[in-house]
Amino acid sequence: MRTVWKYSLKPGLNEITVPPHSYAMAVQDQCGSPQIWMLIPMDNPNRVMRMFRVVGTGEPIPDSCVGRYVGTFQMDGGELVFHVFEEVEEL
Repeated sequence: MRTVWKYSLKPGLNEITVPPHSYAMAVQDQCGSPQIWMLIPMDNPNRVMRMFRVVGTGEPIPDSCVGRYVGTFQMDGGELVFHVFEEVEEL
């Protein structure tokens, strides 16, 4: 069985603890607060730390951020645009 969980995001690096094999589904602004929705498998009691970086358009992205693009969201009626990457270890 799976369910959807929501986590708040902030600019910069965000650490989220979830079961293994959780899937980042979407990122959006909800009532002025950035959120990420994740599809969570409920059959594993173990937890892993996942790292998500939020950067604004035009902001530098650290070279250490070897990331998988998750999504883009807008705030303040589109005046602010942010992008979310999941940081992963280099292969």
